[in-house]
Amino acid sequence: MSSPNICLTDRVVLTSFAAACAVTIAALALPTPRAGEQVALVYPPWTSGFEALSRAAASGARLVRTGRYPFIVIADAPSAEEIRQLAESGAMATLGAAGLGGCIIRLAGAPT
Repeated sequence: MSSPNICLTDRVVLTSFAAACAVTIAALALPTPRAGEQVALVYPPWTSGFEALSRAAASGARLVRTGRYPFIVIADAPSAEEIRQLAESGAMATLGAAGLGGCIIRLAGAPT
């Protein structure tokens, strides 16, 4: 018995499906932003620190600090309306910052 050959198209489809499943599972595991808590705004990686801070500030957010990388901004979100405004500031993701401490905080002297 020989195994059937899997053509390139089948491999691409299977790989794409596996990647979509992994992204969906990861997204479900990430903390959801809640009113009254800090929010992590993740902008595209090519966004400069200045641009990320400017976008978050333009939405009226109270900025708390930057994250581990310059394209991550931590802001206070006292209400659901402010969370919506922050999400519309161009961030790729708006996450609850409470469960991401190790991923978003830059330690003194740590390489970026």
